[in-house]
Amino acid sequence: ADSGVFARYKADFPLLGSEQANGADGCSIFMSNNFRCDRNIIDFSNLVSSYLFENCGQSIGYRREDDLIFSKGLPSEDYSSPKVTVALTGVKSECEDGDEPPKEEQTEKIYYEAEYIASEISRLLGGQTKADGSPIQPKDIAILVLYRTDVAMLNDILSREGIPVQSDEKHDFFENPDILLIISLLSTIDNPRRDIPLAGTLRSPFYGFTFDELITVRQEAESNLSLYDALEQFSVSGDSELCRKCYDFMQSLAYWREQATILPVSKLLQKIYREFSILALAKDNKANVLRLYDYARHFEQSSFHGLYSFISYINETIENGVTLDGSTESADTNAVRIMTMHHSKGLEFPVCFIYGAGKSFLDLFKREKIQFDASLGLGLQLHDSTGFAFTDTPVRKAILDRKLITERQEDMRVLYVAMTRARERLYITAKIPSPEKLQNKVKSFVQFGKAFGIYSASSYLEWIFAAMEASKDHECYEVVTVYDDISPGVGQSEMPVQSIRAAEVHENKELTELYDKRFSFVYPYAHICSLPAKLSVSALYPAVLDEGELKDMDAASLEDTFAYPEQLVQADGASGAERGTATHTFLQFCDFDYALSNGVRAELARLLEHRFIDERAAKLCNVKQLERFFDSELFRQIKNADAVWREQRFQMFLPASEFTQIEQKAELLEGETIAVQGVIDLFFRDKDGDIILVDYKTDFLTAEELQDPTLAEQKLIKRHGEQLSYYQRAIEQMFGARPAQTVIYSLPLGKTITV
Repeated sequence: ADSGVFARYKADFPLLGSEQANGADGCSIFMSNNFRCDRNIIDFSNLVSSYLFENCGQSIGYRREDDLIFSKGLPSEDYSSPKVTVALTGVKSECEDGDEPPKEEQTEKIYYEAEYIASEISRLLGGQTKADGSPIQPKDIAILVLYRTDVAMLNDILSREGIPVQSDEKHDFFENPDILLIISLLSTIDNPRRDIPLAGTLRSPFYGFTFDELITVRQEAESNLSLYDALEQFSVSGDSELCRKCYDFMQSLAYWREQATILPVSKLLQKIYREFSILALAKDNKANVLRLYDYARHFEQSSFHGLYSFISYINETIENGVTLDGSTESADTNAVRIMTMHHSKGLEFPVCFIYGAGKSFLDLFKREKIQFDASLGLGLQLHDSTGFAFTDTPVRKAILDRKLITERQEDMRVLYVAMTRARERLYITAKIPSPEKLQNKVKSFVQFGKAFGIYSASSYLEWIFAAMEASKDHECYEVVTVYDDISPGVGQSEMPVQSIRAAEVHENKELTELYDKRFSFVYPYAHICSLPAKLSVSALYPAVLDEGELKDMDAASLEDTFAYPEQLVQADGASGAERGTATHTFLQFCDFDYALSNGVRAELARLLEHRFIDERAAKLCNVKQLERFFDSELFRQIKNADAVWREQRFQMFLPASEFTQIEQKAELLEGETIAVQGVIDLFFRDKDGDIILVDYKTDFLTAEELQDPTLAEQKLIKRHGEQLSYYQRAIEQMFGARPAQTVIYSLPLGKTITV
């Protein structure tokens, strides 16, 4: 923390190998050998650092003998180290040389420096190689910034150019509104008598209470009661809309508290996500919402279990101020890294850009009205006689002068760290209004006092140019000025672009070839771009990947659609599809034993009471069809089975070539797979160990088909056979063998159909 300690040790102990070290009790070793950086980076770092530290590095005790020593092995005898590039970007103006352009013009070109970095990175990634001959990849490049406020803008510019980028810009995971909402809900389920999480849950889109409604509930109860107790009292106090709303919430909370006692946290979260449509609400924050689920899953794998323990863990994490990164990118992502110079310490990259070298030092410490120094004491600003202004004091000025020296020496060390992060290529970029003005300024620094100039400088760039001016070594670096040769990025249409006449392009063979190469490029994996990331079983058919490509559609593919006849839409407005969905919902959640003992109507009432289905769905269920199911031979087999699986979700990968009827496309897709997901209604293992696959169907059947079951069987097998074949493959992947039997149970027919 105090670099003066290091300098004192160095001064107290003689250097190893010196005459003073002979017979001394101890000696110092200055580790100058550098095995990381190429020669030009070493020479440039020495050029800048020796100029700064020799003149102003009292806290370090730097001497010329402490310059870095190039000790890196060469990859080959003919290897030539790339020169350090100092790139000056800015705005050409109609002003006289040395004058600063108008402020509005500077504002329009504020991203000019970032555009240069993006274009240079694109060039490096377009075929440039590292010292070992391998191509430069995005992960080989880092952009170091002095101020974190530049990270988002650089991130945006590089992303526009199609350059993968990863930054150290962190957002606290627990400050994410969607995460806070879910944690409030979990806290309420765990203990509803905590008012703040409960209020957050009530105000959420889940329950939609307004502030006025909460105030009404609170005012109706005694002040010593919790918000939960107030809700409980209010829910039974009358028949108003707000009373019913409170009652519904209390019923819902009771259901979730019951679920929390029987489900692990991860399963509880999974159920909450599904029933509250969390992922749909989260929109752009789905990754963070899923990450919370992952935390819960890993938490359950530890020695701690239960919702209470998980909430305690989350609260303890928040209270301890632990910041979890809200991003989901992996540290080994192949992307350009953007980070602050402070965070780059200890890291190394083949290519480094130091961004914003022309930015002024902020010196935020000057804003504090009270200054403190260990030796000088306190320095204050005092009110003047009017009380409307402050007057500085000599002690405060002295402290500020001392702090300025300390800050500048720390800035020198940060610059030294930044320059020595690069292994092979180093770029230093800066946006300045006029190179000539900069040159004149640093000349005065060198001529009229180096220390004065260093402490008077307002940016890294002025230090670097002053060191260049004072040095005779011009072989390790090159200075380039970039004004008119950067193509404008998105939203930067006013940026000047160097124009080339069409005739000149045709006269230049190299440019013509480059133009043809770039504009005739055909992406070799375009056929993969059309592959969906995931498909549901219900959407699969053999030509699903040929949509929009097959010119002649098979007429057979258009017949026998899934639309329900209009006559099935009855007076209550319910279609056959809605009735079928209601019946499926009953079969999904019903307790087989309870329904068998007490009847379908009693089980419907139980499901309605516990909010598994709503009133409309309960009315739409076909009770007679369900009663026939519980009296069927199939149900007796299910009851006598060794094991039964209901509503089994699955995901499997199938060859993409199976879903195209175009031979050429099938060849291109060889080796590619598609993720297929679905839900199997029911399958069971009988006493013989065979797996029986069952699919419930409520498809409308005509009077003729009901009278002749053969016609119904043909219709249902033709309509659903393909879908069931995928279910068979899913079971085969689960158990290592296909089902011994696959059946459709048609509720309207009241019979089992073997597929």
